[in-house]
Amino acid sequence: MAQGLLPSLLLIVALAAPTARAGEVMIDFPGTEVEETTLAYLCGSTEIDVRYVNAGPVSLAIFDWEGERIVAAAGIAASGVRYVGGRYVWWSKGGEATLFDEMADDGDAPLASCIEQS
Repeated sequence: MAQGLLPSLLLIVALAAPTARAGEVMIDFPGTEVEETTLAYLCGSTEIDVRYVNAGPVSLAIFDWEGERIVAAAGIAASGVRYVGGRYVWWSKGGEATLFDEMADDGDAPLASCIEQS
């Protein structure tokens, strides 16, 4: 799916889903198995629970950061999985993940470096 098409698809689905409650988005993938996994990460002294949703070609990472809900879609990565949502990039590989702010200056440290908790 084209990189810019997923956000448009999510918006169309959100607007077309009259049964969805406020603050809720429903995406229908007929005939596609949807897998959901929630993993806990320790990012310094902050714990983040990340819900991964995989449905066919669509992969999402959903989490809260500083009171904001982030919904990030998987994109191209040299290694690991790179999820982008708004200004944030959640990059996971193995049992580690890093949260970046794309609006930060080049050379700024990541917002968080995280280790998956068992």
